[in-house]
This record gives sequence, structure tokens and C-alpha cells, in this order.
Amino acid sequence: MRTVIGIGLLLLVTSAEAGVVGQWDFDGNFSGSIGGAVMPVAGTGSITFTTATIGGSTAEVAHVLPAATFTTGTDDPHFSAPNSAGGNGGGSFTNQYSIVMDVMIPSANSRSGGDGYTSLFQTNTSDTNDGDWFLRDDGGLGISGDYSDFGNPNFFTFGDWHRIALTIDTTSASGSATYRSYIDGALQNQVQSPSGWGVDGRYSLDTTFLLFADDDGEVNELYLNSLQLRDYAMTADEVAALGGPTAGGIPVPEPATFGVIGLGLAGLLARRRR
Repeated sequence: MRTVIGIGLLLLVTSAEAGVVGQWDFDGNFSGSIGGAVMPVAGTGSITFTTATIGGSTAEVAHVLPAATFTTGTDDPHFSAPNSAGGNGGGSFTNQYSIVMDVMIPSANSRSGGDGYTSLFQTNTSDTNDGDWFLRDDGGLGISGDYSDFGNPNFFTFGDWHRIALTIDTTSASGSATYRSYIDGALQNQVQSPSGWGVDGRYSLDTTFLLFADDDGEVNELYLNSLQLRDYAMTADEVAALGGPTAGGIPVPEPATFGVIGLGLAGLLARRRR
């Protein structure tokens, strides 16, 4: 009698980069290390590259400079970014996502037409209405007149580099909506009832979205080092793990690895030879 032992085979399967569908680091170009290129629209201002010191190290960054006088929203310099996430959250559009950026804004918005607000994000790719995430001149982040949680001392400071994040889940109920703004890993504000809330509504993403665009001139000079888009609403712990801005940009999580055991794990296979 001869005994033959079946050998188990371990298969390693890796997922995509933990839901990251876009990563752009503006190292002298607008291409993405994940996702397609960001398209700049200079309009009546300018978008150029320069260097900046972030955390004691030098980084190449994009410099967005609007014209001194507002003409029309579509003329202001902004970016059009691709979104490959597709429909989620039960809708035709992307309803669950996170946007993270390393940004420096020299001063509060004193531009004619700026009204003390800086638009950071716009879902309407025609830019014919208000932006969807704003920085207010007191350092608060939000929308719908809601720019800070009561008693929260965490505010954006002008002239400093910050890593800011917006997490969205339009399937959450208005009144306790997942529209959360973070600064350097810490929660800054949750907008409980954003206007136009709901699946496939105002805050859902199509195949592209705009950055630093607004229909009536609430834009501002700024510097951008890194931008990331994820296809889900990050948890507070995940945002906290990203911490503050770095010259190297926003880290991309390592792909998750799963062990799959199969092929021959039936144990000991015995067969007799007469």
C-alpha cells in the first residue's frame, strides 16, 4: 500500500488600492498615478507650477491664481477631475465617496465677488450654480450656512498647509447626514442637513467633477500639492490615520491581501495498489 499526500496550494489575491480611484500629485504635470489626468481650465486667471516647503521638505505644487476681477464662473481657473467610481449607494451616480487634498490658501477671500468664501469642490460640471464645499473666511468648512460644529476649536488657518477631507454618503438621512469635513485628520464640522441632500442629488458625482469652481466668483488664490478620490465615505479613524500634509502627498493604502486555500486540501489521499 502506498499513501499519497495531497498538497494544499495557497493563492494570494490582492484587492485594488483600498478604494482609491484617483490620485494626483502635481509634480509638474496633471496626470494621475491612479485614474486619468486632471484637466486645468485657466480662464481669465492662471494655473502654473511652483515649489513649496511642506513639513520641512520641498514639493512641486500647482498654483491657482484667479483674475482680480470676476467675470463669469466658467472663466475662473479651476480643475476638472475624472471619476471612475461609477454608480454606488443604490443610485446611477457616485453617492458614497471621499475627497482629500493637501492645500495652502494664503489669505481669506477678499476678491471682488468672493464674499469671504473659497469654493473647494463643485459637482455641477457646467459650473452654473453654487459650489458644494466651501471654506469660509473664519476657517470653517461646509455648506448650507453650516461651517463649524459648536465648541470645536479645529479651524483652517490661512497661510499654512493643511490636509483637508470631505466624506460624503448621500444615502444617510438628512438631519444626521454624512457630510463631514476634516482638517489634518481631525473632524472639523458635520453638516447635518445639506441642501439638496439625497441619492443622485446635488452631492452625487458624475464621471467628472470640478475643483475650486463657483458660478459667482467665490474662488481664491491657492496652492495644491496632492489630491485623492476614494469610492466610499472614509471613517473617522481612516481620516485620522492620514494625519497632516506632507511634501510626498497623500498616502495610498497598501492593497489588502487575502489568503485563499484550495486545491488538494481534502486531507490525506490514500490509494491502494494490489
